[in-house]
Order: sequence, then C-alpha cells, then structure tokens
Amino acid sequence: MLAAIFGALVGASELASRYRDEPLRAIRKPWGVLYLEINAFLSAIGLLLIYRYPDSFKGVSEDPLLAAVAAGFGAMVIMRTRLAVVKGSAGEDYSIGLDLVLSVILRMVDTNVDRDRALERQRIVT
Repeated sequence: MLAAIFGALVGASELASRYRDEPLRAIRKPWGVLYLEINAFLSAIGLLLIYRYPDSFKGVSEDPLLAAVAAGFGAMVIMRTRLAVVKGSAGEDYSIGLDLVLSVILRMVDTNVDRDRALERQRIVT
C-alpha cells in the first residue's frame, strides 16, 4: 500500500510541475486521477517483484519500508527508461523504450485535462 502511495505521489508531482497555475485542480480531474492510479499500480507491481525475487533484492526485501520506497520510486525510474531517442522529420524527439508508454498516457492526460479546463473557463466567461 505504501509503495502505491509513493508511486501516486511521483505522478502527482509530475502533474503539478506541468500545471503550475492550478496543480491540485489538474490532479483531481478524472484523467489526472487515472494517471495517479497508473503510477500507483506500477509501483505495486514493483513491490510484488521485490517480494517475489528476494535474492535479487538482498537487503531491500527484508525491510518493508525500504521495499516500499524502492518500489514506489524505482518503478517510475524504470518506466522512464529510454533505450534511444530518435529525431522525427519535424525535429521532434521520439523515445524508444518504456518511456514511450508513460509519455503516451501523459499526453492523453494533458489533452483531456486541458480540454476540461478550457470548458470550465468557457463557462466562466459566458
């Protein structure tokens, strides 16, 4: 449970850094919550791997708090791994590796959070 909380906090900090004007509002949106849940899920899987393979994680698997911290933050480090970065024809960077998965999800979150915020602002103006 603690590993999932650490993973969600990493996701929340990532969203907060993207939406500096209203960070809590972006995090509370359904798409923001989905991103936090994905981060929490990945961290929980990391914790399961630590306990499933204790010989590979000597010292970490014996301490529950250390295992939760390692899984919570380590899962995000692993998911942000880029094996290579390829330049597109328009000059944009494309990641090859696990970073691609979170980048696509984060782009989807960005689009939908921006759309929700624009609709709210439009209602305020009218």
